Amino acid sequence: MARNRIVYGLVLLSAGVFFVCFNGYLSLYVLRVAAALPFLSLLLSLPGMLGVRLELKPLATRARKGDDLPLQLRFSHRVPWLVSPRGRATLTLSNTLTGQVQQERLEFTAARDPAVLTYRFTSPACGKVELGFLKARVTDYLGLFAFPLRAAELPEASVLFLPAPATAPLLLDTAAQTAGEGERYSQFRPGDDPAELFDFREYREGDRLSRVHWKLSQRMDELQVRELGLPVSDRVFFLLEPLGTGEQCDALLDVFATLSAFLGEQEMPHRVAFAPGKDQALTLLALEAPEDARPALEALLLAGRRTSPVPIPLERELPPGSAHLMYLCCTPFPATVRALAQAGGERVTVIRTTPRQNTEEALPPLVEEITALPGQLDQDLAGLTL
Repeated sequence: MARNRIVYGLVLLSAGVFFVCFNGYLSLYVLRVAAALPFLSLLLSLPGMLGVRLELKPLATRARKGDDLPLQLRFSHRVPWLVSPRGRATLTLSNTLTGQVQQERLEFTAARDPAVLTYRFTSPACGKVELGFLKARVTDYLGLFAFPLRAAELPEASVLFLPAPATAPLLLDTAAQTAGEGERYSQFRPGDDPAELFDFREYREGDRLSRVHWKLSQRMDELQVRELGLPVSDRVFFLLEPLGTGEQCDALLDVFATLSAFLGEQEMPHRVAFAPGKDQALTLLALEAPEDARPALEALLLAGRRTSPVPIPLERELPPGSAHLMYLCCTPFPATVRALAQAGGERVTVIRTTPRQNTEEALPPLVEEITALPGQLDQDLAGLTL
């Protein structure tokens, strides 16, 4: 547009010089035509400028990250017999998980027959990619005036790019495959199952007298109370916290997709918890069959990247006594790790996507830590036992 205005300015200047140097009817006529030309162009272009319509349609709403996906752009006019002047639009592709933004400038003309442009795009990272026009405007025939299209007239769409599971060889703990749920007991936390004895402790106010072990109390010279066992389920429980850079969060979801796919192949039910919003409680999803994996991944992608730690898992929010608690994070938060260590699972594993720093707080005893860095998940996850 700036170039068109400069050219018109030179034309108008030339007409003015011609009028000054050649005093006559022809020079006055040329000057008047040159001065009225922008307004005439705007008057003729205005009906076509007001009827432009843009459409945005991805040919698929789900894809694997890295896949080449076609996007159909359609430019048309509300009045079939009008032809709009040239327009410009800025197409924006934004990944809500990684924060990556890609922009592409397009030029179009909306005529009687809609103009269809196929634009191919991809996403190197998983996440929800929002498609839309950052801005769009239509110019008059001379390219001197521009009218922006209203935000309500700019179409939007979205595509979910799913994680890509790694091919790392994984192992399954055969001891976790018992005949039924709750046939094993936690070694770290008491429960209410009288079929198993967890430990003895000193009597506290409010304890039932029926749980007092009188012979042991007489020998210890103080009241000793039986602590009952806590049944442990045969499921793996994942707590996801995508709080980090885009590359780290992308690797984190790849880790979950890898482990979940392996458990699905082994017909092992598992559960995943995540906090979709800053102040929202944990959302718990159960994956009972292989077909449950995709809806769970989509829910995680729609939740996007977090900007604050997930709420510390409280006892009432966690499933009762999962066998293997896995904390998938970019950088672990000590309070969350301690809460999981006290939740009663037989195993607690922390998988992080950032290297450990020497200044970080040491993890509680019996908590396993694995570092799975972006770009080398196959190597870092090889041999992991679930």
